[in-house]
Amino acid sequence: MTTTSPSSRCRRQGQRYHVRHNSSQLPLSAHVFATKCGKKFKTYVVEKGRVSEIAEWKDESQDASGVELTIRAFRNSNGDYVDEFGDVDGIAATSGS
Repeated sequence: MTTTSPSSRCRRQGQRYHVRHNSSQLPLSAHVFATKCGKKFKTYVVEKGRVSEIAEWKDESQDASGVELTIRAFRNSNGDYVDEFGDVDGIAATSGS
C-alpha cells in the first residue's frame, strides 16, 4: 500500500512541498471530524486511529477535488473506538457533555 505521512516525509520549501509515497505504515494518531446537518452539529473523535486507505476524487464540473480517507480505529482509554458529541436542538451547549 502506498502511504504518505505529513511528518518527516513532508519538507516545506516556500510555497512548494514534497511528500514521499512509500510502503511505511502511518503512525497512530487522533482524528477529529466535525459535521453539520441543518442547524445540528456532530463531532466524532477517534483517539487512536490510523489512515488505512486514501482515495482522491475530482468533481468534473468544478476544479475542486476531495480526498476520501478510511480510518482504522483502535480502542481508546475507555475501551471505545469512537466518541460522538453533538447537540440536540442546534443550540451550542455552554458547558460539559
